[in-house]
Amino acid sequence: MVTSASTNPSSSSSIPTLPQATYSLIPAPAATDGSFNTSIAALDPRIQYSGPQWGVTSTCNTTSKSCSDPAAFMLFQFTGTAIFMNLNMGLTGMIYSATLDGSSDIVNGFRPTDSCGTGWSRFGLSNVLHMLNITIISNSPQTPNSSLADAAVDFSGFIVTSKPNTTNSAGPSSSPTTSPTPTSSSSTLSLNLRLALLYACVAFAMMLLVKQMPL
Repeated sequence: MVTSASTNPSSSSSIPTLPQATYSLIPAPAATDGSFNTSIAALDPRIQYSGPQWGVTSTCNTTSKSCSDPAAFMLFQFTGTAIFMNLNMGLTGMIYSATLDGSSDIVNGFRPTDSCGTGWSRFGLSNVLHMLNITIISNSPQTPNSSLADAAVDFSGFIVTSKPNTTNSAGPSSSPTTSPTPTSSSSTLSLNLRLALLYACVAFAMMLLVKQMPL
């Protein structure tokens, strides 16, 4: 009895503890401030991958990046008020972390049925430059043994929500300063032509006067 009691803790301590998911997907609020969405595909050069372990695959009817190596990561910088990560979720979904500007979420990509869509998002951000790090942690404890060999993060792209640029959004104030430009340039050209013709007439008149003067 004493021997079995001493061996049980050691055997249980050898089992790694998987991280618990800290993130639950909630719908984003409707944008009412003129914000717009920009799609960033998985192959966009602005996304930096940790290495060749991220292979090019085809999931969710689009070209995607797929990886199953723990500690593999991707980095992405963006300016906006919200970001949505789209990927393939299902029995083979893995656990990964999403760290935005130093604040991390642990996300479980497992789903009982296959689905394509937003697996992680963050909104209510300031419309400034942000840094996002997505790092694979491990297989999901919910993944059945028959699907472990195919477990991966199948990433299809980001959607970034941004507000209009404040300098460009001031359309009424900027258009009057730019629209007169062609008119002012044409007026200047017309004035220069008139002056050139006037100078030519004066020069021609002076030439006639010189010819009529007695030697």
